[in-house]
Amino acid sequence: GRARIAAEVADMEARATAEIEAARARSGDELRAEIARLSAAATTDAVRAALDERTQQELIDGFIAKVGAGR
Repeated sequence: GRARIAAEVADMEARATAEIEAARARSGDELRAEIARLSAAATTDAVRAALDERTQQELIDGFIAKVGAGR
């Protein structure tokens, strides 16, 4: 009767609340990941803009030398 219906409604409400909280957590995680990705891209663009071609080549050559030295 009524008790069973009330219990089912309470169960549905609890499941809906849990689903909403899980979706909220996922969307927060996705937003944080997107912010991190955009920040990294902006930093890369800013560094590229700040470095002249010669400095960029020196950094690339230094990196290649380090990687080669590790072999």
